[in-house]
Amino acid sequence: MIINSIGLRNFKSYGNNLQTLSFSKDGSLILLTGKNGNGKCLSPDTEIDIEINDEIVKELFIKFLENRKNPL
Repeated sequence: MIINSIGLRNFKSYGNNLQTLSFSKDGSLILLTGKNGNGKCLSPDTEIDIEINDEIVKELFIKFLENRKNPL
């Protein structure tokens, strides 16, 4: 799966304005860095919305989530 962008709203310090992180499409490695507490990780109770436009990838992702050993 290739993630093209991530949009954040009402998460930590982002507020109600949508902030979008766009990633390169050349497949290069992306590294997120920052100090502790700056939002690099999600806590288990964090709700996220995922939009997958490719139906095959969407089905595979749903199957992956359904087969997890530790469902949320």
